[in-house]
Amino acid sequence: MRLVSWNIRHGGGGRTRAIYDALIGHAPDVIILIEYRSRPGASLRERLASAGWPHFASSDPAPGRNGVAVLSSEPLIVRRPPSSVPPDRWVEVEVPAYGLALAAVYVPVRGRDVTRKDSYWRGVLEAAVARRDASFLFVGDWNTGAPIGDAEPEGRGFSCCEHFAAMPEHGFVEAWRLLHPHQRTFSWYSRRGGPNMNGFRIDHAFLSKRLRERLVSCEYSDIERSVGASDHAALLLELCTPVD
Repeated sequence: MRLVSWNIRHGGGGRTRAIYDALIGHAPDVIILIEYRSRPGASLRERLASAGWPHFASSDPAPGRNGVAVLSSEPLIVRRPPSSVPPDRWVEVEVPAYGLALAAVYVPVRGRDVTRKDSYWRGVLEAAVARRDASFLFVGDWNTGAPIGDAEPEGRGFSCCEHFAAMPEHGFVEAWRLLHPHQRTFSWYSRRGGPNMNGFRIDHAFLSKRLRERLVSCEYSDIERSVGASDHAALLLELCTPVD
């Protein structure tokens, strides 16, 4: 089972065609779209449905607001989000054909409201405890990483790092770091006046123990970011399909 998780930047807008082409090129079974917007997303959703991803769930963001969407080639069972997280930043579904459930997450940027991001993370950790024994995946844009290894310059630019580091204690391991313990890569760069500046790895997939055993690969595709289809690299995750 192949999954693509990608922050498409403010709904895509005039980049919808490039976003569609990139997604088609990766040939995933499940698509996670972060910063999905209902109005520009409608045409993208219709095109993807016609191309083989007819099953859809979203956080139904208000007009002009960023949300989260999940598309699949196989039927989805939508689950109610936990009461502890904002419903516009969380979509949870079960995909029986692939033997798993997942939460597509969009953690708030710290900005001026420190408590908002901290509260969201506490909701994630609470949800992780309840899901740790299932075949479960948390995936999306976390706006957080490890201060040493996921940021340049190291030790700067992240908040809620303690919650990120606590995920293994709550039953979930980060897929890319599990496979690449000594490597560095970035999925987003801060920019000022055009050029890339500081790099950050903020797009992650966390796997429960049951899914850890099915992990095949986890990589980033940076071509989408480099050509301007979005300001984020796409996260590509592959899992073995369970045998009946």
